[in-house]
Amino acid sequence: MNFKEIKKLISIFEDSKILSELEVEESGFKVRLKKSAHETEVIQTTPSAQPSSSKPSHTAVGKTEEAHEAGMEGLIKFESPIVGTFYHAPGTNKKPFVKEGEIVQKGQILCIIEAMKIMNEVEVDIKGRIIRVYVEDGTPVEFGQPLFLIEPL
Repeated sequence: MNFKEIKKLISIFEDSKILSELEVEESGFKVRLKKSAHETEVIQTTPSAQPSSSKPSHTAVGKTEEAHEAGMEGLIKFESPIVGTFYHAPGTNKKPFVKEGEIVQKGQILCIIEAMKIMNEVEVDIKGRIIRVYVEDGTPVEFGQPLFLIEPL
């Protein structure tokens, strides 16, 4: 089960008014979803599985005085959707998926995160300009860790 399939499963589960709990097992990977009063909870049931969340994969940089002074107001921090190893390019000595200053289109691949020996392509969900790449190639990343700073266009 790859990241896209898990995201789709979560989306379908959240939209369902009938289901309150769901458990899926595929090739030794098990995901259990349970709705609480306010939101969907994703429970890790396989030791090697990484927890997912129904939260968005990016957060807006707030309208704080500090953000305004730094020229960051209105920018988006694109966060890691899973725990794994971050890769800028599809392979060694290959061109990076994106560079600082480049404009990206919705659905474009930003990077690869390797988790459980599976290469997960991470796509951007907005059109924008890459302002900053926070992570170096081959670096371990945590769930929710900022990967890119993007200016929406």
